[in-house]
Amino acid sequence: MEVTVKPGINISSKKNKQIYSYALIGILIIFFALIALAQPISDYLEIANASPVMVKLAQQSGMSREGELIFLRTNPQLVNSSQMASDCSENTAANNSNGFVEQGCYMFKSNRIYILKMPSVLYDVEVSTAAYEMLHSVYISISNSGQGSALDKAIEANFQAINDSFLNSQVANFANTEPGDRDLELFSLLGTGYSNLTQDLANYYQPYFNNIKETVAANNQVTQLFQDDLSQLTQLTDTMNADSNDADAVINKANIAYNDSVDWANAGNAYEDNYNYNIYSQDYDIYSQDVDDYNNTVNQYNQILQNYDYLVAEYDGQQFNQASTVQSQQQQSQ
Repeated sequence: MEVTVKPGINISSKKNKQIYSYALIGILIIFFALIALAQPISDYLEIANASPVMVKLAQQSGMSREGELIFLRTNPQLVNSSQMASDCSENTAANNSNGFVEQGCYMFKSNRIYILKMPSVLYDVEVSTAAYEMLHSVYISISNSGQGSALDKAIEANFQAINDSFLNSQVANFANTEPGDRDLELFSLLGTGYSNLTQDLANYYQPYFNNIKETVAANNQVTQLFQDDLSQLTQLTDTMNADSNDADAVINKANIAYNDSVDWANAGNAYEDNYNYNIYSQDYDIYSQDVDDYNNTVNQYNQILQNYDYLVAEYDGQQFNQASTVQSQQQQSQ
């Protein structure tokens, strides 16, 4: 059979155009697929290449993947106090002049977060500080998006409703150290320290945390450390006062009996002399035990005070009061 090709129709050229069209469509599909995959791949590499220490801090603070990425993209670093003074010089100098240690800072211009290295007993401070500084970046982003006015209104409403003495003191400190950044700092303070927030404010935190309560819990655990020590110091103070009062009462009785014994001895009455001296001896033994109890309590008190003082110094640079160390009581003797 013969095939007759009509003049003007080029079958080969038509097939080439179809192939070209398919190839172009394929290239476009690949191109858009690469664009769609670029961000997830970039996010994966950001986390995969990040410091495991920082990833752990982000996870333990309850950050979501979005919050974790914001945190890790600041290339966060743990630094000692001298490095903190250098890397966050403006904030550190202002806080130090008020007697506080800068626990972390977010440098907006360089998009960097620095966190003060804490002793193991205060590790939760690092956890809460990581979330605290990450939220600075979030606040700035929300403010630049046109929602700043609504956010600040929600922040101020919650601040007024909470009316917490610690929060008020922090805000007063920021008025001196970071004037103009009141709501920036309050946004982080409220998010990392309080669970009783209104829903409109809580919604601003929601995208950046899977469980923001973990950060609040870390803050509370640190606070509990101090409160436990203070509670023990108060209890031990009461015990020392009771032991001291008991010892004073007993030694007074012992001294009266001793003086009576001496008087009867001078009067030549051996029976009354021995009777009162026995009372003195018994009371003095009780007094000695009371003094031993007092001194044991003093040792416990001073040990807890030393621990508390250490925590306070590490946390905010202030000594509790070394002068309040209690001295052991000396036993009296006739």
